[in-house]
Amino acid sequence: GQMRVSGTTVFQSDLLVSAGSRFDVDLSSPTVVMNGVLTNRGEMRWISDCNRFDLQGSGRVENEGLWEIFADSACHNGSEAIVRVPVNVPVGGKLLLSTNGVARFIVGSSLDVAGELEIQSGGRLRFENSGPAHDLNLTSAAVLSGNGTLQMDGSNRLILAAGDLDTTVAVD
Repeated sequence: GQMRVSGTTVFQSDLLVSAGSRFDVDLSSPTVVMNGVLTNRGEMRWISDCNRFDLQGSGRVENEGLWEIFADSACHNGSEAIVRVPVNVPVGGKLLLSTNGVARFIVGSSLDVAGELEIQSGGRLRFENSGPAHDLNLTSAAVLSGNGTLQMDGSNRLILAAGDLDTTVAVD
């Protein structure tokens, strides 16, 4: 099945996106309040740029499938999608910032990657310098790929579980 949200949508309990299903957040600058665990085993396509999502709440995301953050095709004004909750991408999961997709992790967020993080050309994943430091943890199994930019502002930390970072992604 497929679910699409716009406006403000509040989830007070856990939400499962099953394998073969989709959860799209792609209209009118939606706010998603997740107060449970969002487990994605299917595919999620969420918008950034002119119309951008704001993910907040007391919950977290377990991304075992594909989560794509894509640029709004209607206009390009550089508005970053906002993530305010912890996100985990285990082995087999993928977080994709497609061409020109932009996202910002702010207060309340962190990103743990054992699967894949791909930032395509023109894409940017930024950890904002707000509140306590936010961590991007890359395990030894993690794959960081693409020609986009990973931007770590202020005292935010990029934590590598094993040795050197070998990637085509620009790290600022």
